[in-house]
Amino acid sequence: FYTGGKDFSSQGPTFAYLNINRDEFNNIISTHDIQFYFVNNIIDGVYSDGEIGRDLDLTKVISPSVVDYNLLRTNDAIYSGSGSNNLINLDPKFKNVLKFDFDLDTLSAAKDKGVVLAPPITDDYCDRTRDATPDIGAFESQY
Repeated sequence: FYTGGKDFSSQGPTFAYLNINRDEFNNIISTHDIQFYFVNNIIDGVYSDGEIGRDLDLTKVISPSVVDYNLLRTNDAIYSGSGSNNLINLDPKFKNVLKFDFDLDTLSAAKDKGVVLAPPITDDYCDRTRDATPDIGAFESQY
């Protein structure tokens, strides 16, 4: 998930997850059960407060719920706590975002930092084979 580049402006985060419904005065209307599994993602962009929004009633989060092995633009300490494998506020070093080339450069922090999933995802977004040490993100680096 990436928001940036020459023609993009952002008023809020790129990615959000929530289980609380609020009214126009920010009062809670309702809450819902939620379960999530966010692994091997890049969530980056230009929003200075971070690119992840969340509004969670933690008592309604169903286990197991996971946010791990991601490269994240965020100032929220919950994503970098003890035992976390997330990479925080590092440049993913995409090849050329202005040309929408989101392949990873050889010096990308996301290179070889993903985890093999079960069942494994054997090909990337471009049908290229993922290796035994997958990259974080949709594209397996070819460099």
